[in-house]
Amino acid sequence: MEGGVSGFPGMMVLNSHNYADWMIKMEYLLIVKDLYEPVDREQIPTGVLESEWKLLNRKAVATICSRSATRV
Repeated sequence: MEGGVSGFPGMMVLNSHNYADWMIKMEYLLIVKDLYEPVDREQIPTGVLESEWKLLNRKAVATICSRSATRV
């Protein structure tokens, strides 16, 4: 496995050969970092400000992109 994400050793970079393993590990990483909800939901939950939701979504997207190869 290539590299790692702080607090989540063994997180590989997505490439054209490892999507199934990467997907499971990325899901776990997003859950551990409390970033999975924007990935799993289509609408902002009741009681959450839109600005907070957008920030959470950007953090989730940044985490996913940071562990994806430039060319897959």
